[in-house]
Amino acid sequence: MMTSSSLESPFQVGQRIRSSDADGFKGTVRYVGPVAGQQGTWIGIEWDDLERGKHDGEAGGVKYFHVEQPGAGSLVRSHKIQAGITLVQALRARYKPSEEAERTEDSKEMYIMSVRNRPMPVVLVGLDKIQQEQGRLERLQQAALIDAGVDSAGQPGEIGATAKNIEELDLTGNLLHSWTVIGQIVSELPKLRVLNLSRNRLTASLDNLATSSTAPVFSGLTTLVLNNSGITWASVTALGPSLSSIRELHLCGNGIQDFGTGPIENLPSLELLDLEDNKIRRWEDVLKLSALRSLTSLFLSGNELTDVRYLQASEAHGAPSGNLPFQGLQCLLLGRNQLSEWASIDSLDRFPSLQEVRLTDNPLTDARGGTAARYMLIARIGGLTCLNGSNISARERRDSEVRYVRHVIAQQLEGKEDSEHPRFEALKAKYGLVMEDLTGGPATQKSLADELCSLSLTCVAPGAGERAPIVKKLPASTTVARLRVFCEKLFRVKADRQRLFFTTEDSPHPTSIDSDEDTLGSLGFVSSATILIDEVDAASIRQEQAAAQADHERRLQQQLKQVELFTSLQKAEVEQEKRTVAGRRVP
Repeated sequence: MMTSSSLESPFQVGQRIRSSDADGFKGTVRYVGPVAGQQGTWIGIEWDDLERGKHDGEAGGVKYFHVEQPGAGSLVRSHKIQAGITLVQALRARYKPSEEAERTEDSKEMYIMSVRNRPMPVVLVGLDKIQQEQGRLERLQQAALIDAGVDSAGQPGEIGATAKNIEELDLTGNLLHSWTVIGQIVSELPKLRVLNLSRNRLTASLDNLATSSTAPVFSGLTTLVLNNSGITWASVTALGPSLSSIRELHLCGNGIQDFGTGPIENLPSLELLDLEDNKIRRWEDVLKLSALRSLTSLFLSGNELTDVRYLQASEAHGAPSGNLPFQGLQCLLLGRNQLSEWASIDSLDRFPSLQEVRLTDNPLTDARGGTAARYMLIARIGGLTCLNGSNISARERRDSEVRYVRHVIAQQLEGKEDSEHPRFEALKAKYGLVMEDLTGGPATQKSLADELCSLSLTCVAPGAGERAPIVKKLPASTTVARLRVFCEKLFRVKADRQRLFFTTEDSPHPTSIDSDEDTLGSLGFVSSATILIDEVDAASIRQEQAAAQADHERRLQQQLKQVELFTSLQKAEVEQEKRTVAGRRVP
């Protein structure tokens, strides 16, 4: 590998740059120097976007530099790339354009097209006043410099003298990589409370932050956003002593897998921690975050968690109240993980203060194959007030819990239920429901009218045309198979081509009805529901049948091959035994 040099070049190794074309691709300088057989100085770049790269830092059989991402490197001339600008330069370009630029903008009229396809000028009332106010940088309180090419703080004191009143600063997608530079920016903005550094390559080490004289101090910040920045949890731990006032910390998309052994307690004021779209797999690692005593919201969607566990009731009863994990946690987002067991749902019920949960796009809750309907989740997690972004009313909770109890009773009577239901007995006692409520035995106190379900039947099949919903009262013992026959008579949609869904007043999301053996009672319909009748077209049915037949034949062929292999092995063993016996008889 050749030694890099800075011959006649303004670029240095480690510097962040962007391409000079309109695409503005970002990258890091990895080499500055000559290239064999070429004249002048070349710049070796590792691009953030792999599609921009051409090789691994090797050209003509010579290795000029290393890259962290294979295929992300290329060698370019200096005029193909450009260095960044200072924060003040970006502020002036964004909020205080030159007179020539203002004249150019004024010459551009905004318009909309009329019904006759003619342009109609649009006048933005108050635009001049807004631009004039924004142009006064010393009064600016919110600044958004997204993809502005900022890579430095400029001369000491320059930021403070120009825009010292900024309270919210968005630096998403810039060229920052030095924590020293970030520290200088923050130190010159005494009123800064919200800082967004997403999509900056913040991979510099912070192991010695606590003892460094140039360490950034974020004592005034309340919100720090570091999404897709490449920051590690070790760096977050090193930042901890400077984040004493942070209430929100966003760390999405950084490939974080665990939380190491560092002191998590260094974030005493943290209330919201966003760790979505990382690579966290073990709940044991998540439990370490319970050391954050002020934490009320934890976002873990888009990770690789397979389970959630909390203290059993007996363990929680014996533990000191101040030592319970996640004692103040109110919001937990777990969408897009790998949760597949009901035990994880039951564990959520044991969190002392949990009120809001997101569970979408998990195997257990997948609408195509999961078994966890909304009413089941509500019933099994007693403290919830919001599920998957939708508030839970008092009526929906009551209906969900009654429906859940009736469902479990029906499953038990049919011998199908084998999972645990920690809240079942308490809910059954709460609503006074017993086994005989579904069987019509002597213990029931209800009349026949009480056992009828009021169904609003709505046909949404394409070939049925527009028809008003039909309201019918059916016994709770009516099976889905009988319901299909009933719907066929009403809407002329053949039973074997129906696809049924149901909704309730407080749960408007359609839920598929799949098993013909289920009854209205076992489905948990308490008093009323809406049944949607859709029709599967014949071609789709034939495709499904053909696919099922092909799968059956494939499995049959595999079984036949296994039988043939087993038979041939048996024959070989018999022949071997015969030869062995014959060999023993030879004198």
